[in-house]
Amino acid sequence: MNVQQDIDGLMDGEFSTRTLQQSPSVQGFLTINNFSLNNQMVGDLSLSSIFNSSKNRFDTQISVYTDSSLYPDYFNTSGRAGQNIAFDGYINTLGIN
Repeated sequence: MNVQQDIDGLMDGEFSTRTLQQSPSVQGFLTINNFSLNNQMVGDLSLSSIFNSSKNRFDTQISVYTDSSLYPDYFNTSGRAGQNIAFDGYINTLGIN
């Protein structure tokens, strides 16, 4: 399968990875302002993943926010309303002690 995606935006953040070959661990914070996928404006995206040692999991938050004052073309070309989407959850750390 050959899948190509055009991704654009201004990224900032800090992530750390550990034991990628055994039990992958990725934690940190990332923001992508002016994020677009295949030339379609999405908005500002943020991702946070923090290891919760008492529950042996990564608590994760993902949000997408499209502000009409920052991205007026998004609303003019798509006919959509603004979006403010947030996902809160966790990722189990199978095999990590």
